[in-house]
Amino acid sequence: EPGQDSELREVFNFCVERGINLFDTGDSYGTGRLNGRSESLLGDFAGSLEPRLGSRVRIATKFAAYPWRVTPGSMVSACKASIARLGVDSIDIGQMHWSTAKYQPFQERALLQGLGQCYQKGLVKCVGLSNYGPRQLRVAHRQLCDMGVPIATLQVQYSLLNRQIDESNLREVRECVPSAPWPVCEARHLVLVRFAASSASSSSHIRRWPWVR
Repeated sequence: EPGQDSELREVFNFCVERGINLFDTGDSYGTGRLNGRSESLLGDFAGSLEPRLGSRVRIATKFAAYPWRVTPGSMVSACKASIARLGVDSIDIGQMHWSTAKYQPFQERALLQGLGQCYQKGLVKCVGLSNYGPRQLRVAHRQLCDMGVPIATLQVQYSLLNRQIDESNLREVRECVPSAPWPVCEARHLVLVRFAASSASSSSHIRRWPWVR
């Protein structure tokens, strides 16, 4: 609700001042009348920081595989819309929100192609995936590799309620996301991720900081 904006800003500033500098959102967070409000708020908060802190912030967002997004161009358009809401020139990490390979494989290929085009056009500095299993990751990696597009991050479920990471998942990640010591790990708000301020494309600086081991 709009009435919570000031409180959200305080939380954001609190986090940045204490060294958290990677913030992940998605174009589906705030749909309907909210019209991508999560991205708009995050862009506003980050843009209002003093340069000393603002220069450290890195933003990752996810592009939803909506049923009406079925062409590469629709993914590029979604990325441009996110850029406008975030108020940036390019997005540090642009991610496919979920895979449609099991029920719409043609859509999956088209959207991955569009995501790769976003990277080639400089709309995103890094490409990532979210909610991909080992088999889906392998196929996506092959397609993006053919375009010369590296996968920088992978978000997977990991939390107090789900702390099981299959060894096969890790094996695929090591092969398909070789540039990062560890991929970004989503933990349903129970994992903090710190991203090096020096360069979003310098994946050797990607680190993760779990609250629980």
